[in-house]
Amino acid sequence: MEKVITISICQQDNSLKSVISQITRIEDYRIQLRYFHLSSRLSEDPITDIYAVSNPLFHSIIMDEIKEKPILIVEDGENSFQTGSENIFTICKNQKSIESFLKALVRSFKSIKLLLSDDRTVKLTFTLPESKLEIIQGNRVKGREYLSYRGALVLKELFSKPERVVEFKEFINLGIKEESLPVYISTLRKTLKKIAPELEIKSHRSKGYSLRFINNG
Repeated sequence: MEKVITISICQQDNSLKSVISQITRIEDYRIQLRYFHLSSRLSEDPITDIYAVSNPLFHSIIMDEIKEKPILIVEDGENSFQTGSENIFTICKNQKSIESFLKALVRSFKSIKLLLSDDRTVKLTFTLPESKLEIIQGNRVKGREYLSYRGALVLKELFSKPERVVEFKEFINLGIKEESLPVYISTLRKTLKKIAPELEIKSHRSKGYSLRFINNG
């Protein structure tokens, strides 16, 4: 179980694949690549975080349905591509530039995805006034549960540090009252059981809680 960033690129975009495939991790996220075909009409799917395409191919791909997620246009030389869309960014086609861009983008993400098994991913989207937890297989949402604001805060901390102990003080620093924390944990355990039974919130006496993966197979 680990945190992942999913980047979708064109199957025929060989020059971009050769650059991005060298980037395996950004901070504590693993890079997960998905592919689409040049002839495809792209629409937003729940698993992809970023769409990336080389500038020469950009005009050959129908991407007008992607409004919320970032589209990265990668240039061979200096950035010259101009667009009025707020979700389209241009960058030079080199590993260092792409890594720097991804690091900055990660900090703006409102969701965290954890890769489980069998092409299954659990995704926490932290938004106001209501957050959601989803289980995704392939690129389809198979289940969804909604969370309260404070419950989502607690789960966000656990998702941010999978398999590691999150100390009580870290939850308290988020404004969660110490006496209320066990109530949120109990509710989250029930929610995880519905969405991803292989995920368990473990109690660590006098320390805190951790999110761990149970291999039932």
